[in-house]
Amino acid sequence: MIDTDKYEEFENAMNEGRIERVHCLWALAEVKRLREQLAKANKYVHTICQHSDSMLMDYEDYMKGDD
Repeated sequence: MIDTDKYEEFENAMNEGRIERVHCLWALAEVKRLREQLAKANKYVHTICQHSDSMLMDYEDYMKGDD
């Protein structure tokens, strides 16, 4: 999954004046773009796996990071 903690660090650094606002806005826009892509990918996988519960469960476990 996407690690959004580093983008929260950007926001905190911006608020503390350690980085420019434009860098933080870029990072937040990138997170939004990646979340949209992930949502599309998830929708696609769910469509493919709709007839196989075990395949869908394996995918969801993989996305959670379960081994």
